[in-house]
Amino acid sequence: MLTFWVGLCLASGLVINGQVMDEDAVKGLQLTGVDVMIDANGTIHITAPNVQPTAEMEKPAPQPAAAQPPPVVPTNGWWLVAQDMGSVGHDVEVAVNDTVVASFRSGQAAQPVHLGEILQPGDNLVRLRSTSVGASGGMFYVFVAQGEISNAEMRLETPVVQFGLGASREGAYERTYTVNYTP
Repeated sequence: MLTFWVGLCLASGLVINGQVMDEDAVKGLQLTGVDVMIDANGTIHITAPNVQPTAEMEKPAPQPAAAQPPPVVPTNGWWLVAQDMGSVGHDVEVAVNDTVVASFRSGQAAQPVHLGEILQPGDNLVRLRSTSVGASGGMFYVFVAQGEISNAEMRLETPVVQFGLGASREGAYERTYTVNYTP
């Protein structure tokens, strides 16, 4: 006769008659005349013909994670903004204090980047590096300015960085600006 003390087992899970069990609820349970199998994950599977698991013994189903609130979108501060006026062939990489913070490309939608957590108090070096191949069409601009978002509309003050590329620009081009940030 096989006697099996569940409370003494060290496993990654326990299943009795196909039901996942709460290991704490079945500690000390004595089972006789059972078949035991331990799978590759260390889960103990017990077939016990004379045992009917109760609801108290079953492991509660995992609860879904609570929904996370949407991220808070800043409404004011320093912004990095690209404006494409029908340009073709421009790629621009933007780095603040030697850390790349955004890349923009002609013909692709560009989201504004809030720089409030990126800029350091005092002087910050903002480097814009562009590559233009087969440029044509309208202008492509990148701005850094203070501004605000109100009623789904962005309003910028006079930009401290104004970087523009036109149809006549070909090859690589780089400019560095200094932005003085006071939190």
